[in-house]
Amino acid sequence: MVGAPPAAAAAQGAGSPSSGPALHRFEPRGGRTWRPRAAARVPGAFASGALGALSPVRQVLGFPPFCGRAGYNAPVDELKWDSQGLIAAVAQDRLTGQVRMVAWMNREALQATLDSGQATFFSRSRGKLWRKGESSGHVLHVSEVVADCDGDTLLLLVDPAGPSCHTGRATCFFRRVRAGAQPAAPLPSAVLPSAVLPPATGTGAHAEQDAAPFLLSLEEEIRQRASSTAAKSYTRFLLDKGPAHIGSKITEEAGELSRALQDESDERVVNEAADVLYHVLVGLRARGLDYRQVIEALAARAGTSGHAEKASRKQS
Repeated sequence: MVGAPPAAAAAQGAGSPSSGPALHRFEPRGGRTWRPRAAARVPGAFASGALGALSPVRQVLGFPPFCGRAGYNAPVDELKWDSQGLIAAVAQDRLTGQVRMVAWMNREALQATLDSGQATFFSRSRGKLWRKGESSGHVLHVSEVVADCDGDTLLLLVDPAGPSCHTGRATCFFRRVRAGAQPAAPLPSAVLPSAVLPPATGTGAHAEQDAAPFLLSLEEEIRQRASSTAAKSYTRFLLDKGPAHIGSKITEEAGELSRALQDESDERVVNEAADVLYHVLVGLRARGLDYRQVIEALAARAGTSGHAEKASRKQS
């Protein structure tokens, strides 16, 4: 069993039940050279070892074990390697949900990833292992590796250090596919050249826009509006007014959301919540911050009582 915690392995040896589907999760086991902003906080039941010991990486990140039963890690032998001994691996930002890249792993690459906590792949063209970011420094710190239901694809939940695409973009996915579109430059036949658009060069809403979950796309739109010359851009108007004005708008919108929560329709609640979220994103942009930093702060609080977390902020 790859990456199994000692407690889980001991439980298996004692003949604990192993019925039910495995969760197909693998834990990186090596130490990290980086640390999250907040200290790791693990609930007492987890920290005591009652539900299984934590791997070094998960201790650093402050994540609880995946579940209490032994055998939650899937053996590598259960994976469906292709005829060349490879398996596809998708790297996804663990906080924003953005898919960063796809590459191939063999058993050695998977083991190296689990041992080091940094994404390592197998190059089919060069016939050897390569660690993402080994020359650029744009490594992928892996928090966990999860296999799909069929065991033929791996998902790497990562914290990316810099862009992940060789083009310098955050993600490798930005070429939009449209039925019948002709590319401006030849592409490999395996990519269906008659249906793939080259990177956009226009100024439309989707010109060269990275594929991303909606909130990331909205944040990028807000960033672009900061340099827009459009006279009727409300976002640009807010940014020009500055943080103080944006803060007052957030207060106003939060008040409307509070009243809606108390005695107005569900539709009204949803719309007011959307207004608050939009203005918060604009406020973050005005301060040069991004919403991933907010999600990172939330993730650092996982497993901590809300009362205790607020008390710790008052003391700092």
